[in-house]
Amino acid sequence: MFPFLYGALWSGLLIVFALNAGGGPSGPNRTFLAFYYISFFLLKTGTVLGVTGYLLCAARKLDDAKEKRSLRSVAWTYLAGFLLFQMSVGGQVPLRLLPAHDYFLALIQIGYHFPVLAALGFYARRRAAVRAGVLYPAAAPGGLLEFGLSPRETEITGLVMRGFSNKEIEHELFISLETVKKHLSSIYRKLDVKNRLQLSLFIQNKP
Repeated sequence: MFPFLYGALWSGLLIVFALNAGGGPSGPNRTFLAFYYISFFLLKTGTVLGVTGYLLCAARKLDDAKEKRSLRSVAWTYLAGFLLFQMSVGGQVPLRLLPAHDYFLALIQIGYHFPVLAALGFYARRRAAVRAGVLYPAAAPGGLLEFGLSPRETEITGLVMRGFSNKEIEHELFISLETVKKHLSSIYRKLDVKNRLQLSLFIQNKP
């Protein structure tokens, strides 16, 4: 119900503006423009604050600390980008002192979404890692010792199954990237697999 109502508000606002748009005497009067801009500002600001509040509330319900922190980073990055753009439009950020300031404004309007997407991607990987740890109990270290893997190798295997990249494994276990690669080569050799996909299939089909 709410998505339908929200979409209807935006659609109605755009339709009303389109019907009253035009130049010259037939164009929209000042009363209409004031109503339109206030409505647009309230709806846009409400959207941003609503999304930020929803993400922060959702983060409070999470049990995993890193998953919670990554979702909060999405919320705050989104809000910070919006505020930076609004301050640039309002003149609090003195872009007009720069040559071709319109291009910088457009760059901010588009560019602030990229940090948000990066934070969202990190959250998605972290969430997948947490869920995978529940879905694939066979990836736990104790289930792989029988194949000749060392405790460290079984730990790395579990992280791979949870979607960790080599770089994330490096930070998680406080070891060098080269050490991670050496352990993975040893794991592949001992389990007779060639890549992460084959490793994942091996673990999932392990009796």
